Amino acid sequence: MNKAKASCPAGISFLFKVCPHRNLLKMGSIGVSCTIDKKVEVEIEKAQTTKIIFNDKLIKFPTVSYVINKLAKTPVLVSIKSSLPLGYGFSISGASSLATASALNKLFNHRKTKTELSKIAHVAEIVNHTGLGSVGTQITGGFLLKRRPGLPVSAINLPFAGKKLYAVIIDKLLTPSILQDKKRIQKVNATTDFYLQKLKDNKSLQLGDVIDTSFDFVEKTGLLRDKRVISVIDKIKMSGGHATMAILGRVVISDIPFVSQIYQVVELIITEDFAKLS
Repeated sequence: MNKAKASCPAGISFLFKVCPHRNLLKMGSIGVSCTIDKKVEVEIEKAQTTKIIFNDKLIKFPTVSYVINKLAKTPVLVSIKSSLPLGYGFSISGASSLATASALNKLFNHRKTKTELSKIAHVAEIVNHTGLGSVGTQITGGFLLKRRPGLPVSAINLPFAGKKLYAVIIDKLLTPSILQDKKRIQKVNATTDFYLQKLKDNKSLQLGDVIDTSFDFVEKTGLLRDKRVISVIDKIKMSGGHATMAILGRVVISDIPFVSQIYQVVELIITEDFAKLS
């Protein structure tokens, strides 16, 4: 075999709390996140030198490079396709890492299990500060309220699959800039439990309640600072919708369509799809 393919769903996070641990498999986050109908597609072939191509552009992608170093026996060309951009809060690094791990597993006939591959992708995210819990969400699928960090995943799956969300894509926000900011993370961690408990106590929880709680969270923690993001959120709320900021990206997530002459708006569907690793 000279080529192998794999895919993984993208995702969105609404709330998170950083949970450090010496064992990186137990490190991660708790919070609320979901998988969506947009996928990352990866094709890998053996090559003379290792390269990573994202949407036809040669890039440095340390999280994927980590996976390559763990699983590739020879140099490879990794071609990643995604209709959603990298660095905007759509869990593209987690999806790329999982799909890369699966494709390399096929290409080199490693015969590693789903658990083994997901552990490699999870640690790749942790050490490169590109994510904390995305991999757990993407190997599980659905709209999850996660109760325990790291792997294996422990979560409540909320019944929102099939519902539509809309993403107003404004600008990127590099995840490492947040995850390596100790003061910012302290503020996030001091706040998350209150909002998670608020969701757990709501016996008739609706998708709009989660979005509103997420908005309160990003506002309270200071993650919501960009005036462009705030302006779009205000307009959606004035139209009767619910809106928040994607974690982590300068992207507005809402439950009603938004018409913009400036920004790209993408319709998303919450799904129960998950990474099918082999």
